[in-house]
Order: sequence, then C-alpha cells, then structure tokens
Amino acid sequence: MKKIQILFFLLLFCSFLFGQDSLKITDMDYTSYGQNLYWRALNLSEKKVFLHAYLYRTYEIQCHLEESKKEKKYSDQFKKKFTDPLFDMFSGMDETKKEEFIYWIDVFYQNDFNREKPFLDALIYAAGKHETKKRTLLDIFKEVYE
Repeated sequence: MKKIQILFFLLLFCSFLFGQDSLKITDMDYTSYGQNLYWRALNLSEKKVFLHAYLYRTYEIQCHLEESKKEKKYSDQFKKKFTDPLFDMFSGMDETKKEEFIYWIDVFYQNDFNREKPFLDALIYAAGKHETKKRTLLDIFKEVYE
C-alpha cells in the first residue's frame, strides 16, 4: 500500500511538471485581442468615431515615419502596406456605406477565430465584403476561374 501511495504522489508531482506548458503569446496578440474587445463594447456612433480615430492615427504614424531620420526607411513600406489601402477603403464613403462597413467588421469579430487578428484584417475583410456586394456571384466566379 505504501508503494502505491508513493507511486501516486510521484505521478501527481510529475503531471504538474509536464502539464504546465507556457503559451507563446506576443504583444501583437494582446493588442489585437484588446482591439476586438474594445470594438465589441462600442455602439454604432462610437464605432464611427473609432474608425475616424484609427484613420487619423495611421496618418500620424505615416507623418512621423516620414519626418524621422532613423525610421524614414520604413515609411515607404508602411505607406504601401497600411496607409494607402486604408485610405483607399475610406475614400468617398458616405454615412450609409460606413454603417454597412461597420456591420461587416462586426461580422468579422463575431467569429471567435478572428479575435486575435489585428483590426486591419477586419478592415480588409469588411472592404472585401463591401466591394463584392456590387458584383454578382457569377461575376466573382468568372473573375476567379477565367
């Protein structure tokens, strides 16, 4: 009986050692998840303000990169990857289109798989859904397979 108890405690102790695997969580994961939670907590008018603030912050970062001597080399890459696509999405968008855009961002974040993706991915998803609404399914099929 004593041997069984010792074996039991030994197995119990070993299970604690091997059962505590650490997760590889980056700062970007925390930021993306925080943006997701914040977005879900906002109402429609607050989401519009958040979109405008996101645009303005992107513009500020672009200006900072262009002015900084050390970070000027990243300016073109940031402009090509973030600023230009983001400003193209919002150019010429009226209030009803913004509400539809916000709807697609909400749909993106309703999926739990997307909770750790950055807000830019939600914007790209919403822009894609917003653009495909103008085309029929047959047009999209022809574009992809022809």
